[in-house]
Amino acid sequence: PLTPRTSGLIGAAEIAKMKQGAVFADVSRGGVTDQTALENALDEKRIEGAVLDVLEVEPLLEGRPFWQMENILVAPRCSAVHAGWDKASFDLFLDNLSLWTEGKPLFNIVDPQRGF
Repeated sequence: PLTPRTSGLIGAAEIAKMKQGAVFADVSRGGVTDQTALENALDEKRIEGAVLDVLEVEPLLEGRPFWQMENILVAPRCSAVHAGWDKASFDLFLDNLSLWTEGKPLFNIVDPQRGF
């Protein structure tokens, strides 16, 4: 999740620790990765490439270097979608509904203090 604690969590220092030839994949939330630091690492060939399912600003702004880079793949924001996702989500809802009617703790409760 993107929270004050995770914003910019992956920056230049973390990217610099990656092995030469690494491919960075981000399927978290836009803003967790410092996009400028990632652009610099890709441009300077400190890492081999990147695959992104999230961006700091979506859609990707015109003029950003990512548009011109050949060592990056920007996915159409679909990492969470998989075969059976819709059924699994509905089953979770039904399970929680049953737990709620029985007065039992639910699954996947959002904690506003944590931000997710």
